[in-house]
Amino acid sequence: MRAVVMRNRQLLVADVPTPEPGPGEVLVRTLACGICGSDLHAFRHAERFVEAGRRAGNPRVMDLARDVVMGHEFCAEIVEHGPGTTRALRIGTRVCSRPTLLRATGPQSIGYSNDNPGGYGEYMRLTEALLLEVPADLSTEHAAFTEPMAVGVHAVARARLEPDDAPLVIGCGPVGLAVIAALRLRGVRPIVAADFSPLRRELAVALGADTVVDPAEHAPRRDARLRLLEVGVTDRRAERDVLPQREVEDDGVLEDEANLALAYVMIAHVLAVEEDAAAVRHVEPRDKAEECCFAAARRSRARWARCCCRSIQSFRSR
Repeated sequence: MRAVVMRNRQLLVADVPTPEPGPGEVLVRTLACGICGSDLHAFRHAERFVEAGRRAGNPRVMDLARDVVMGHEFCAEIVEHGPGTTRALRIGTRVCSRPTLLRATGPQSIGYSNDNPGGYGEYMRLTEALLLEVPADLSTEHAAFTEPMAVGVHAVARARLEPDDAPLVIGCGPVGLAVIAALRLRGVRPIVAADFSPLRRELAVALGADTVVDPAEHAPRRDARLRLLEVGVTDRRAERDVLPQREVEDDGVLEDEANLALAYVMIAHVLAVEEDAAAVRHVEPRDKAEECCFAAARRSRARWARCCCRSIQSFRSR
């Protein structure tokens, strides 16, 4: 199959073996795939990315001497059922999935793996039990937003907000906007969002933020109590230097089927804003590396290249 491959610190289009579905797995054809900010980080800072995985206890980090086919924000269609599958979803069904293979030896990542290619390739194998059928009235390109939207749903669920909490969303990139949408749909008010970009602050208001803050001009009260939910793999020692007074809860962002399903509802909310305020916009590449990534995404009909929101903070005044 053809795929965009990370090889020798470069991104290139190459022919690679088509994966074969194992027991309980299906083979799918990629219809659309988004570019995560983590993909850009994995490409630009590959050694640090691998080391962070080792620190987090990942036993199957990428071998940078071998090919890697990234891409974990995808919509695909089933083309083949592997052995031991229930075949509950027919060939041709559009699906999304948590980017993980469930195997007897333990869960394995899809995309950040030498053996499990992601959505930058024409085909992937997915675990049948984790498949979620895409609703007929949801476009393929928008369905590819399911995984990052589910991260926002999961972050809000993990925040365990109390009635007197006012959530502060730090960073209003696509995942930060997903957090805002999830908070608004749950009826949490007021929602405070912070970002240096005027455009992102505008989008935050469109998606439900009650107050937006430019960190260059304003900062939270120094005597405020902060509860931080970290999204993704971070260096806790470095974080303590930045925010020494806080309660930290580590979380690996494991989206389940409920989060993915709720993400569909959130996508509908975002689409309403898109039609009304042109919220979905193309992001132009800043250098050749990003240009390669963007070209790969356009070939897969992805519409966004996004940067990760690092965290959501629950702000409680004393």
